[in-house]
Amino acid sequence: MSSFFFFLNIFQGKDKGDHIRRPMNAFMIFSKRHRALVHQRHPNQDNRTVSKILGEWWYALGPKEKQKYHDLAFQVGIAWAYIKNPRLNVARICLCLEGIRRHALLIMIMILISL
Repeated sequence: MSSFFFFLNIFQGKDKGDHIRRPMNAFMIFSKRHRALVHQRHPNQDNRTVSKILGEWWYALGPKEKQKYHDLAFQVGIAWAYIKNPRLNVARICLCLEGIRRHALLIMIMILISL
């Protein structure tokens, strides 16, 4: 799943009225992407057992693999902050970021603004 569609899925789900859910952390993103796979490999397991398996998979991931999910969670958090407060100055957000994260953030915000 491309990260652009992932962002859209997160922000289109609304709870009560105009409330936008808090951004997911790295483990929650990992869980959302892998829960169906766990259900396929372990049919007839309850949600508690599936969550335990997901936790074991997360613990077994290497630092590089986990970093991908942490970076994605960071981007989701920044996009959430921007969507929550559209008047937020994009340049101000970018001043506190560095390198690739700044570049990824700018691309993502431009995509979200154009929608």
